[in-house]
Amino acid sequence: PPHQQRVSKKMADADATLDLARVHWMGFDMDHTLVRYNLEALSQLVYDCLIRFLVEKKGRSERLRQRGFDPSFISKGLVFDSYLGTIFKADKTGRVLQATHGTRPLTDTEIEARYPGMELPEVLQAAKDGSRNPRFHVFLTYFDLPGVLVAAQLVDLADDQAATRQSFLKDPSPPEAAATTTPNVVAADPTAAKPSPRYAHIVADVIDGFNFNFLPEQFAKREGWYFPAIIAQPQLYLRRVTKQMKSWLAGRQQTGSRLFMLTNSHADYTSHVMDYAWGEGWRSAFDLIIVHGQKPAFFHEDSPQSKPFHFVQDGHMIGAAIEAHELKLGSLVASGNRSCLLRFFDNCTADHSAAHPDSEQMRVVYFGDSISGDVQAVDKHTNWSAVAILEEMLVGHVPQAAHFDGCEMFQADADTAQFLAYGTERWGPFLSTKAASSPATSTFLQEHLWEYILLTHSRLVVPHLDTLASAAKTRFRTVKSGSRLTQSAGSSAVSSAAASSHASSSNLQAAVGVGAVAATSNGGGDVEDDGADGESGLVRPIYSPSSA
Repeated sequence: PPHQQRVSKKMADADATLDLARVHWMGFDMDHTLVRYNLEALSQLVYDCLIRFLVEKKGRSERLRQRGFDPSFISKGLVFDSYLGTIFKADKTGRVLQATHGTRPLTDTEIEARYPGMELPEVLQAAKDGSRNPRFHVFLTYFDLPGVLVAAQLVDLADDQAATRQSFLKDPSPPEAAATTTPNVVAADPTAAKPSPRYAHIVADVIDGFNFNFLPEQFAKREGWYFPAIIAQPQLYLRRVTKQMKSWLAGRQQTGSRLFMLTNSHADYTSHVMDYAWGEGWRSAFDLIIVHGQKPAFFHEDSPQSKPFHFVQDGHMIGAAIEAHELKLGSLVASGNRSCLLRFFDNCTADHSAAHPDSEQMRVVYFGDSISGDVQAVDKHTNWSAVAILEEMLVGHVPQAAHFDGCEMFQADADTAQFLAYGTERWGPFLSTKAASSPATSTFLQEHLWEYILLTHSRLVVPHLDTLASAAKTRFRTVKSGSRLTQSAGSSAVSSAAASSHASSSNLQAAVGVGAVAATSNGGGDVEDDGADGESGLVRPIYSPSSA
């Protein structure tokens, strides 16, 4: 096909740079990419929705409500083991670095008892091929991260109830006395590695909670508790798109790039979010808008989940399936698949190619925050380049507030960094730390499994799109094969605190404000890509009052 002849697998310049000025099509996810969320408020909302569902719809104990939201348990890429009730963080070999049973931290001895050799190749394989595993469930997006805390608290509750039953059988005291059993008591041997049926339905119940709150039809019916909250008070959960980013996107169009949105959100939720975050005229900012994209299946060539495109009217898909030649610039469509989209790209670029026969090959870049659904899927199943959005990059890299009054991007970054820093106290940083002051044997120097996936499949990693909008250039050094994604020495205050089992939340909050600004303007107007040893591919924002 023509598009396969024209599209380069890794975009140009000996695979070492990505020049956004030479991109023909730029694609964007919506949630957490085009539109940023207040992660702390969002996480609290999702947590509350899940707990309320479990108690009111699933009949779980009212004691769940008493557990409370714990932001220090929230960390991207944690894995839940439904056999053992274990939550763990793995490195790139599948080795278990840290683990809890429910919310109780496990010692190395306990981890070894559960996972002899401490390696889980099936977890590694599932991460690499993007498949699901019936035993292990990964919590990987900003929407589902609170689910891992809920799952852990359900394990605690199951153990409490088992201990209560066991205690009652040994000493038949009144139920009121039995109910005062100390939380987090594990009825069985805490080092036991045998599967327990008490944990088997936890993930299913949590997923049911997500479905109850996030199914598309719930938006129109104003049912569940997530959508009504977003509708009633969007200002609590959504951040407005900055003028700087709007100008940057318009500038990309003026220099010849076309822009498309590809989101899994449905049309009505997309409109609500964009109406608030972008404001009037958001549809005219894009050459094509695709909702209900069903990623990652959208990117697969022959996925059984692939669907045809449909036009959208009044928030609903209408009419028969449409072919590529029926798509028009400015269309709002739903579902679809990569093959049809690429034929549309070919149609749009045919006139350009005929007029400029010596022009470069067509280039497509897609920006998204989902490591598996966006970054990994794009790199594995398309000839596009993937740019990863990773807000965890902000931890330790947001400077002191006094210097940036009036910078809209700065305040959002400071709030986000502070919230995400809580999780480093328990689990360590998402990006492996390589500060000179850290011992080489530190647990936190091990490359995180999902850091490894990012390294393998992304061309560029940024905390948010304003990072690129604030840059004085369009050409960036890319993530190179064999390099590591590292937090720079400027983040050592946070890294050192996180590496200590006695680190306090107050220390982490204080550390957030002192990190160096990692992407800085030099005399030539370029942006220096940061890394402890000069690794490329990580770009952090430039803060100035004019960024508002």
